[in-house]
Amino acid sequence: ECVGSAPLLSPDNEKPDSGIPPVVHPKTLHEVEAVRPVRVESADIVIHPSGKYIYASVRGLDTISILNVDEEGALSLRCEVNCGGVNPRGLQLSPDSRFLFSANMESGNVTVFSIDADGMLQLADAGVDATSPGNICILTTGNHEG
Repeated sequence: ECVGSAPLLSPDNEKPDSGIPPVVHPKTLHEVEAVRPVRVESADIVIHPSGKYIYASVRGLDTISILNVDEEGALSLRCEVNCGGVNPRGLQLSPDSRFLFSANMESGNVTVFSIDADGMLQLADAGVDATSPGNICILTTGNHEG
């Protein structure tokens, strides 16, 4: 979990004079909390196997941030999508990386997003009810082709 000291990625790729890489905005979550009336925290980060996209749950805003990763490894915030619940905690990719699951702790549900070819998320299913879901682990056995 990331509370209070993580730098925020700048969606407009500002280049601060502080020596921080160009895609990082020199503000911390504490500075954002002064502007927003809710506590904003990231709980989980998932890297797509292609290496081109990163998904991060954002509690307090109830969103999933989608970040692009360029060829040199630089990150840029692409957008945020609603997580389909309240207080997204854990994220998990399906074994075939076609879906992303979000465990929404306070609303008590797990939502399912399809992942487009360009890494964008589309709500595919309102998911299932779950008692205070946190982390998600998908276990597979045998051959499940087809």
